Amino acid sequence: MDEREWGHATWTALAAAGLGRGGSREIENDSAFRPPVVALLPVGAVEAHGPHLPLAADVIIAQAAVHAALAELDALGFRPLALPPLAYAAAPFAAEFPGTISIRPETVSALVSDIAAALARQGVAAMVVVNAHLDPAHLASLRQGVADCEGPAGAGEPSERVMPVIFPDVTRKPWALRLTDEFKSGACHAGQYESSVVMAAAPALVREDARRTLPPRPISLSLAHRNGAATFGEAGVPEAYCGDPAAATPEEGAETLGVLGRIVADAVAERLGVAGACRAPRPPGSNDDEGAAKAVEPAATRCRARAPRSRSNADGAARAVEPRSRIGACGPRHDANDEGAAKAVEPAPAGGRVGPPEPGPERVP
Repeated sequence: MDEREWGHATWTALAAAGLGRGGSREIENDSAFRPPVVALLPVGAVEAHGPHLPLAADVIIAQAAVHAALAELDALGFRPLALPPLAYAAAPFAAEFPGTISIRPETVSALVSDIAAALARQGVAAMVVVNAHLDPAHLASLRQGVADCEGPAGAGEPSERVMPVIFPDVTRKPWALRLTDEFKSGACHAGQYESSVVMAAAPALVREDARRTLPPRPISLSLAHRNGAATFGEAGVPEAYCGDPAAATPEEGAETLGVLGRIVADAVAERLGVAGACRAPRPPGSNDDEGAAKAVEPAATRCRARAPRSRSNADGAARAVEPRSRIGACGPRHDANDEGAAKAVEPAPAGGRVGPPEPGPERVP
């Protein structure tokens, strides 16, 4: 049994980790060190992914990314726990296809903020939203849910119970730059990028006979959305896939999962103040901006999570963070253009508030 799966644990096991209804991580007469608990929330959707991938492809990808992050977070001195996935999402882009289950965006926002509040009351150090569903309506709902976590604490909630909510949005810089060329093109819904990851994580669910015969369809959904398309049909994607699924390989999928796992760990390290020196350097010549996954040596013997400090921006200049008087100032926010974040953008507004998405920066895999 994997002790890092929240849903497989017993309440007594989580109490032993220092969690509880009051949010206290201290047990009377017990001075043992307990690593800060970081809860990872996989977020996906039930929607059409071509004739070759399962409807739950995004859920599979999000869960696999969470599992890839566990060892990375262990090495940073945290105790990561994988939450059960949030499998339903706003998916209006694919609503025309049988099997797609789309829920209201405000429902997604409420679920994110409610889950965060429940974890905060128990003393979890941070929640990370690990999302693999990139419909623009869904991305807006996640950002709103994270922003809602910044609202005032409930009556009677002491300030020490608050908790950061971290959302490394892979449609935005710096994270988007680490992923594959197809992902950055915007033509990646059930294409080479997603098919490769599902082939690595759940190969039995890929319809290989169909996948190998699909012709490339290099249609950027982010550009189509920017031009007013609201569905796959309007975007010229009649079979609910774009990109090149026939070019997918499980090896590429494994590399991508390594990159996704490091994105999660790096977002946590940045938000919670773990020094970059705690991570062993990557080998010379490694380049995650091109999606290459390079192994790093564990640094558990040299790293322990430290108290939150000033965050650093992408250029390494320290900037102050407001006191954590609310649940969940989230992680870095950088915009990606429709060709995969090739251009610099203005910094996020002070205070960390996440607003509705700008017109068209998201791609919709």
